[in-house]
Amino acid sequence: MEQEKIKMDLTRKERRLLEIIRNTQCKEMKISVQDRQPIKIEEVKKNIKL
Repeated sequence: MEQEKIKMDLTRKERRLLEIIRNTQCKEMKISVQDRQPIKIEEVKKNIKL
């Protein structure tokens, strides 16, 4: 199946967020958003599933 390419206008913070997500090996992150803009990323270090 071929993926459709879509061009989107992103803010500097959105581009930085995508760059961080792509470059990290973390499996789970918590992203804080304020006024529809990402402001903080936290790596979830411990995850316990029952």
